[in-house]
Amino acid sequence: MKITAAVVGERHGEFELREVFLDEPRDGEVLVRIVAAGICHTDSITRRGDLCRWRRTAGRARAGTRAGRPR
Repeated sequence: MKITAAVVGERHGEFELREVFLDEPRDGEVLVRIVAAGICHTDSITRRGDLCRWRRTAGRARAGTRAGRPR
């Protein structure tokens, strides 16, 4: 499925909204429609490339509603 994500594509790059592909939910997982996501300090410092590889999707603090049932 296609989703929109805040992505840093290169070291010291800016956050950009991009369409990316995400696997469909697997057994025991639930699909959640995200209505808000926050970018925290850890997300912002990873732009330097110190904590992980570049091309990172940010926004671990999320809020949303269930959009699908578990299988």
